[in-house]
Parts: sequence; structure tokens; C-alpha cells
Amino acid sequence: MPFEPVEQYLQRQKNLEQIVALGFAPYPHKFDWTLTPATAVAKYGGSTAAQLEADRVIVRIAGRILTR
Repeated sequence: MPFEPVEQYLQRQKNLEQIVALGFAPYPHKFDWTLTPATAVAKYGGSTAAQLEADRVIVRIAGRILTR
């Protein structure tokens, strides 16, 4: 199957339309984060999954997830 940039573009446009239809801004200009990645690792890095589930820690962090 050869790579078709036009098909990829059309799929991205379709995804964008779905995001807008759900009421979300596709390219928001602001993101309110609660922690930096380094702070989250320092604060919760030693916690187990069970501890995090029990405490129900909810954070907003900007960045890419590289490992899990």
C-alpha cells in the first residue's frame, strides 16, 4: 500500500471536524496545568498504582508521554 499524503490529509480533516462537532476547540490557545512533569515525578514517582488510585490524584500536565 503506497503512502498517499492526500488520504492522510483528508483523514486529518475528518478528525478535526469531529473534534469541532464535539464542541472542543481544535487548537486551544491556553492550557491550564497544575504541575510540571518534574514536579509530578518528584511528588508521585515513588507511589504505587494502588496508592495513586486510593488518593485519586488528578493533575493536568503539558508535554508528551515518552515512557510509562
